[in-house]
Amino acid sequence: MSKRLLSYDDLQLSEALTEDPDRLKDMADPAIQGTFAVESLCTVAEIALNCTVGEPSDRPSIDDVLWNLQYSMQVQDGWASSESLGLSVKSQA
Repeated sequence: MSKRLLSYDDLQLSEALTEDPDRLKDMADPAIQGTFAVESLCTVAEIALNCTVGEPSDRPSIDDVLWNLQYSMQVQDGWASSESLGLSVKSQA
């Protein structure tokens, strides 16, 4: 992998992904906090970082990007379904 200087934001994302993925929740826009699965956000952040590496040959293929985005959507859909199921169970109680 090519060496490059990371911007402050890239460094923050990279550290959050490797050290404390829950920290990404705090980095997200406050308007959407609580509306996404952390695993989905991690996948999207990782894709973004990988797509911006300095050496083009080190970047993921479009197939890899699409596969990971589809995976992220599946995780998000599963999370959203479980959240709505939890709310409907609470309202029946």
